Amino acid sequence: MFPMDRQTYERAKPFLRLAERLGSLQAQVCDGQPVSLTLEYFGDVLEHPTGLLTASVLVGMLKQLESGTVNLVNAPVLAQERGIRVDEMRRTGDDDYNNVVTVTYQTRLPSGETLTRRIAGSVFGEDSPRVVRIDGHSCDVIPEGRLLIMWNRDVPGVIGEVATVLGTHNVNIAFGSYGRDVPGGLAVMVYVLDSDIEESTVDTLRKLKNLHTVKYARLA
Repeated sequence: MFPMDRQTYERAKPFLRLAERLGSLQAQVCDGQPVSLTLEYFGDVLEHPTGLLTASVLVGMLKQLESGTVNLVNAPVLAQERGIRVDEMRRTGDDDYNNVVTVTYQTRLPSGETLTRRIAGSVFGEDSPRVVRIDGHSCDVIPEGRLLIMWNRDVPGVIGEVATVLGTHNVNIAFGSYGRDVPGGLAVMVYVLDSDIEESTVDTLRKLKNLHTVKYARLA
């Protein structure tokens, strides 16, 4: 389905890995049934087959939703069977990064409302994938391991409240990233954790008044 020589595949591998992890991350942080997936490609990534990159995003997403085998060949078919609309866009203009893959994922919640999340990633250097934006908020996170993602109000003390809860439950933070739009507005915190976090700890975090949404994701 995606014919290419070995050299072309090797050059594309960092972007394929990034794409699959962005798809997996979206599926883990979004509740509800998937409705649509929009892939936006910018910069150096356009040197690689975008159809293959889109299939990689679908693999990451569908591995979280399907119990059977998911691969580059059957992922587009499985998405179609689920009624998921998949669109590709090529973006031109300026950006802070040499290449960007943006995944916009829309789901339908049990209430009938729709949820839309937008996560962007980039490959730094030759082989260093990063998550660089979540819902428009800047971040710098390696997409692997255990990720705790929190959407919050940007108010004094919120970082300390989260750290206190994690410390009380013996959860160690390996790395953290914090992005906001304006002071006092909305923000996104991403913590890379050294160990798994219990659902009860996540529930405790969700009770903090300044946290709107708390999600935990595991990436290979």
